[in-house]
Amino acid sequence: MCNGQAAKRMVCTLCALARLPTTARVCPSLGMKDLLAQYPNQVRFVYRHFPLGSIHANAQKAAEAAECAGEQGKFWEMHDLLFANQQAQQPANLEAYAQQLDVNLKQFNTCLTSGKMADVVQQDLSDGKKYGVLGTPTFFVNRQMVHNASEIEQAVQQALNTPE
Repeated sequence: MCNGQAAKRMVCTLCALARLPTTARVCPSLGMKDLLAQYPNQVRFVYRHFPLGSIHANAQKAAEAAECAGEQGKFWEMHDLLFANQQAQQPANLEAYAQQLDVNLKQFNTCLTSGKMADVVQQDLSDGKKYGVLGTPTFFVNRQMVHNASEIEQAVQQALNTPE
């Protein structure tokens, strides 16, 4: 899911699992909103799911729930609820979060129970593995892995100063 309008110059990508404590600690402090505000036409933020089902049984469905909410324009709101409620991502909780977001529950539940977004989430996971993601959070700036969240702004500045 993207955040940032029609930015063409640079893409910041985060591969994450909404249930992992390290991701939850790092993500709010990334300053992505600040970067997007500072460079509205140059930076685009892309979130990719990296559900580690072997570690977190509900990770896949939680990621699908975010995508299902996204069909109704509420991806980021669901994303934020999932991060805020990492220990409560069972199916009943996912429906309760959708209800909090005032989405069409019938459409949301049909999407979630049908597995409609399973391939989208699995493609993110597959892409992450292809690019060397081993865990979350993992960051990329223009397809270059950034190993430390504190280095993202520096990587963005460097990419902006590099001729196209």
